[in-house]
Amino acid sequence: MQANIIILTISVLFEYVSAKNWRFTGNMTVPREYHTATMLIDGKILVAGGDAVSSDWSTAEIYDPTLGHWTTTGNMNCTRSMHTASALKNGKILIAGGDTDTAELYDPSTGRWANTGNMNHARFLHTASVLSDGKVLVVGGMSQDQTAELYDPTTGQWTQTDDLNYSRQYHTATVLNDGRVLVVGGTVNSAEIYDPSTGHWTLTNDLNDKRALHGASILKDGKVLVIAGFTEDMRYVTSTEVYDPSTNKWTITSKGAVGGLFVKTVLLRDGRVLIAGGDFLDPEPLIRSSTNFAAVYDPNSRNWMTLGNMNIARSHHTLMALNDGRVLAIGGIDDYTTNTVEFYNL
Repeated sequence: MQANIIILTISVLFEYVSAKNWRFTGNMTVPREYHTATMLIDGKILVAGGDAVSSDWSTAEIYDPTLGHWTTTGNMNCTRSMHTASALKNGKILIAGGDTDTAELYDPSTGRWANTGNMNHARFLHTASVLSDGKVLVVGGMSQDQTAELYDPTTGQWTQTDDLNYSRQYHTATVLNDGRVLVVGGTVNSAEIYDPSTGHWTLTNDLNDKRALHGASILKDGKVLVIAGFTEDMRYVTSTEVYDPSTNKWTITSKGAVGGLFVKTVLLRDGRVLIAGGDFLDPEPLIRSSTNFAAVYDPNSRNWMTLGNMNIARSHHTLMALNDGRVLAIGGIDDYTTNTVEFYNL
């Protein structure tokens, strides 16, 4: 009930689009939350791992946007949830972590998985970013929240790089246009930038609000949009902020617009940012409630516009922009974990 109250409060702040353009497509073979979704070179989507009813999956499957169907592919070598997936420049997919230090590679040409070098630390709820040189930067996460390490696809090995200035989990990591990586939040209002050329971290100016489990997206002009999230005392963050790398400053572009946690974002072809789903929590007693709310942010006007709601509420889901411009919402949880998938046709 609390989620409905919040959503109604949000909707009156925006221009509203009444057309309901979310449509179901083929269901996955199993229900999943905390999974990963990665685009392959051919435009298909690889979904791997996740869990349902406290049971982690080792299974993986592929979505064909042309047919709207899912087909199973080879199983991973171990079960994984809250892991990361990175599309490497050679077309393979690197899966790392999930309460383990192991990593493995998916080869789309064979549909098989192969173990690669182990990380230096087991971690989950971390981030992974593909750098311009093809290496993968893994940052923070549970159990190793201040460490960072690099994966080299040419050797299959991991090397530690400089520690962050602050411990971080539930954070975001965004690759900037100049190749550096911006890491934001994790229940703090600080952010820092990793420079691959030096291996060092440099703090930016502080955000205006502390936030974790927020959403982040790079914009077409190279700035970074950060939205929603919550604080360590379970307070929702409803501000939208933008980071400008040229000035090293954060600017609030709207307040009282979008709140919640586990918000998912995706950059659209026209430069706007779409958000969909997420969680709302009532701290006393602790009750979580997923939402089917969806909206788009226009960087030019700095305004939000609500979209028609998704067909079902989702949190711990994934959100993908397809090559044809559609946006795919995959799996997640409301009252139960779901295998349903739907797309928004812009």
